Amino acid sequence: MLTDKKIRSAKPEDKPYKLYDRDGLYLLVRPAGPRTPDGAKLWRYDYRLNGKRKTLALGSYDLLSLAEAREQVNEARKNIGKGIDESASRQAEAERARNTVQYVGNAWLRVRQKEWTAKTHMRIQKRLEQHVYPSLGDMPIADVGVEHVLPILLALDKAGKHDTRRRVNSYMHNIWRYCSLAYPGDQLDRSLFVKHRPQHRAALTNSRDVGQLLRLIDSYHGGVTVKYALQLSALTLLRPGELRQGLWTDIDWERHEWRIPADRMKMRVEHIVPLSRQALQLLQELHRITGRGEEIFPCQGRRSRFMSENTVNTAIRSLGYTGAEMTAHGFRGMASTILNEHGFHPDAIERQLAHREQNDVRAAYNHAQHLPLRREMMQWLSDYYDGLKAGKVVEIGTAQSA
Repeated sequence: MLTDKKIRSAKPEDKPYKLYDRDGLYLLVRPAGPRTPDGAKLWRYDYRLNGKRKTLALGSYDLLSLAEAREQVNEARKNIGKGIDESASRQAEAERARNTVQYVGNAWLRVRQKEWTAKTHMRIQKRLEQHVYPSLGDMPIADVGVEHVLPILLALDKAGKHDTRRRVNSYMHNIWRYCSLAYPGDQLDRSLFVKHRPQHRAALTNSRDVGQLLRLIDSYHGGVTVKYALQLSALTLLRPGELRQGLWTDIDWERHEWRIPADRMKMRVEHIVPLSRQALQLLQELHRITGRGEEIFPCQGRRSRFMSENTVNTAIRSLGYTGAEMTAHGFRGMASTILNEHGFHPDAIERQLAHREQNDVRAAYNHAQHLPLRREMMQWLSDYYDGLKAGKVVEIGTAQSA
């Protein structure tokens, strides 16, 4: 049997050696190394379970005395007698302690990063760091319960941040699912929270109002590239960010298409915009102005690469519209309303808007680009807008419902 005196007098040698105690307990004395210039004295416990020899690491002599090591062996022997694999149990416990909410959350972010734009990735990370990690970040994710998740979500609701609460709840659900755990927030009663009401972007839908807007855009006297951005917003239905970050290499002049790569799309899927005659003409005119560079809408002051995200909205304000009446994003809602009212196929409209199919079954089968119909639809819309600008509230061409 070992004694503390014998352990303290043990010196490291060229090779590891063992000093045995009792009941399978021994001290492993390791040679000196870069990290342990005085060598190392480590407690080990050998045991057999189901006919197999196993070794349990208990810790170093510096942190665990002989008496404490013997006590741990006694506890381990009791568990082994019950058929519990003490080594595997301790490894699982160490893994559980290491897999904190922040550790798993950051791993989930790294895996999903390729599916998002850099801006989306940063926004999600910021929300986790602001709302989730302060209270849950250091907790083992397996230990988190309903009582830990609920205060986070209720605090966001109380602050009036209902959309943020919904998104944060979704992020946590996905983080738990990433490590194959049931998310405790799924057990919550939804009646505890303020019902989410989608915010609809301000947009004009009355034909006379739309005609007036289009005439004001055509007479816009601000920056020339800003005028083209306003006009093309109406004729392409692109999101403001997708429009202003467009590159000339995206334009297929022969096919009359604007092709945006997946890595610049919100839904991470390549998007094809059929260009009407009017849209193509505007791009040809703009190319003579900005075509020497890569960007369709470059930042004039060159403080950044692209036109500022607020430029189009500022231009709309200068035309006399408030944020409650019309926004840069509102061109999409304006066109969607018109196209739906005139009988175009909803799938073609949704595909033109680059919306994700909410029905998983439909999404699996509905890969069609609807390009022929969308090409006809976008030309019809451009012609219809021309009619509105001329004061005609009539359909130009025939809308298709099939």
